[in-house]
Amino acid sequence: MVTRWHLLHLPVWVAEERRPWRRVQEVLLIWSEGRAAGVVLEHWWPEVLFVPAGEGLAIRPTGVWLAHRSLAVRRPRAWFREQAKSAAQWLGRPVVDGAGQEVGRLKDVVIDEETWTVAGAVISRGLLRDLLDGAWVVDWREFQGSGGLRMK
Repeated sequence: MVTRWHLLHLPVWVAEERRPWRRVQEVLLIWSEGRAAGVVLEHWWPEVLFVPAGEGLAIRPTGVWLAHRSLAVRRPRAWFREQAKSAAQWLGRPVVDGAGQEVGRLKDVVIDEETWTVAGAVISRGLLRDLLDGAWVVDWREFQGSGGLRMK
């Protein structure tokens, strides 16, 4: 399991190459399905490179690995801005428990490296409480359930 934050700026390796090819700029999420759509790679203006999650894209301890460069699809920057805006709209939102009390804010998500599905949510309760007690990591099924935690 890895958080979205840990994936950002990781080197992207292509099989059979000796040096990293690019770095991860953003992880795009599909909130309604609870999975990662793929990663956006650093690229020169006016386009970005998008690699869809699935076959040929793997998360390893040393970075993100691609089977071959042709998996990266060129997309316009306007497409990236729209996708990033919809993905980021959930981060920082208040999270409430079943009784309607605010318990914190959505800080990050935990992604399963094998299936690229969202496995958990990281809930921040404020800087001082996070430093003293740590942030909460909640299972995604519990987070989405109507009786458990939910976003406002």
